[in-house]
Amino acid sequence: MRSVALACMAAVIVAVAAAVAEESCTDEVRRLQRENAELASALQAAQSGRHLEEAGTWAEFIDGIDAPALNRQWAGLNRAQPQALALAADPTQKAGKKRAPPLARLWWRLTRFLFAAKVLPVDAAGGKHRGHRRTIIRRYVDNFVQSEEVSRTVAKLSYAVSTLRCAEVGDGHFLKMLAPCTHRYVIDIKDPAADVRMDLTAPDYGLPGVTRNHYHVIVMNEVLEHVSHARKAIRTLHELLAPGGVFIMTAPFLMAYHANPEDYHRFTPTGIRAVLTQAGFHVEVLKEYGNWLAMTGFAAGFGADEVVPALLDMPDWKERDRPYQLDIAALSRKLNTTKLDELLAPATY
Repeated sequence: MRSVALACMAAVIVAVAAAVAEESCTDEVRRLQRENAELASALQAAQSGRHLEEAGTWAEFIDGIDAPALNRQWAGLNRAQPQALALAADPTQKAGKKRAPPLARLWWRLTRFLFAAKVLPVDAAGGKHRGHRRTIIRRYVDNFVQSEEVSRTVAKLSYAVSTLRCAEVGDGHFLKMLAPCTHRYVIDIKDPAADVRMDLTAPDYGLPGVTRNHYHVIVMNEVLEHVSHARKAIRTLHELLAPGGVFIMTAPFLMAYHANPEDYHRFTPTGIRAVLTQAGFHVEVLKEYGNWLAMTGFAAGFGADEVVPALLDMPDWKERDRPYQLDIAALSRKLNTTKLDELLAPATY
């Protein structure tokens, strides 16, 4: 492994030396050799005396990093953002305060530097602006819609009625995940192509499709935060549902402001349960998605495909009574007062 490390070191030296025209090749090579020797010494110290050739060392951990690219970016940032290093310096600590572990302090200092140098976040939309269409939050929403609880509930409804009428507040793409739906309708106040044009906060029951006790399944994902009178909207959806019908919803909690066209609310799991219960729903499933890593990764602009999935599903390990919840999901039912098939009228449009 020592020969591999020396070869990598030589490659870094050659690449960087060739890029720095103002210094002589000999001087640049000597400087990089000295810096690499200092780095190796520091890494050995961080490993408490363990040799770099041992398994699980720093050398193996950073093996996949593009060293020449790191060198170029570091040099470029220091030229373009000279104040960033000063801003990232450790502030004076008062005596008696417990310091974080060395690696945690290293991470925190590097994060401060990258923020000051305008490198982090790499994306303000959870990775979407860099082509990662499936954000960490979107992964959680997809997982809930495709979960066994949702699939089983919708399947049971499809057996109870001859035609399963499903509606989505949004653009309708989540309805495609619900195979048993016989008819699918899009409810939206802005989209002229929507099947049902209505304002959930001021429903006009004379409009086509705005019919009480009509739909068997209604889906509303990542929409409630954009509705000014959220409780009124939930009550309207309760009226649109047939008795025994189900309401599937998700809403963000730890998420940056994102207007579409406005952004009004954030709900905790307790808040979601309260809003649904007050509207007359019986909450059958309530889930919280996320952890500290998911929150940090999403805020930093990394997509779901840039992290091992198992890490996104791990519970928070520190102070578990204060979890970092990115998204809240619920499956609720409109309570049935009589037989479902006696109250489900056929579609009138």
